[in-house]
Amino acid sequence: MSEPSTNSPESAVIRRIDAARWLRCRPKLLAFCMHHGGGRITKNALEWLAQASPAQVDAPGAAVYAAWTADGRLAGVSAASGYGDDASVVVVRPDCRGQRLGERLLRAIISELGEFRCCVAADNLSSLRSCFRAGMLAYEVFVGPTGKTTFRLKAASDRTPGSRGRSYLAQEKQVKML
Repeated sequence: MSEPSTNSPESAVIRRIDAARWLRCRPKLLAFCMHHGGGRITKNALEWLAQASPAQVDAPGAAVYAAWTADGRLAGVSAASGYGDDASVVVVRPDCRGQRLGERLLRAIISELGEFRCCVAADNLSSLRSCFRAGMLAYEVFVGPTGKTTFRLKAASDRTPGSRGRSYLAQEKQVKML
């Protein structure tokens, strides 16, 4: 099996966007989500990205991560507020899909928050696959605001909430070094 190229999603670097970097990064992350979200990102999630203050990005239950390729291109974004109950989003650029980058972005959020919940339409198979691969479980089915059957999913980590995701990112770095 060949090694991933330096610009592939497998080699994308995932970084937390903290309060100090939020205002500088927000316009690019919001535009990315709007452009590559395929019309599936909720209005609520986009509004949170557009309006969240730096303090809200660092609040308990909130986190924002971004993935970049080695050549500096934005490859994916994940964000949550209220442990995902208030807003949640994961978007991966189309040419980076199918290589588990969505799963890695979800795992970063879950690792940091210790718990995470989201809703995914039943016809959004790629997002459901990423959620299940990240260890999430569907625990409720309901009809969403657009009339689609929707799953409510949750993940619970064995880590303490608020520990800022160091464990997952450190493990990921170790795997790349092997």
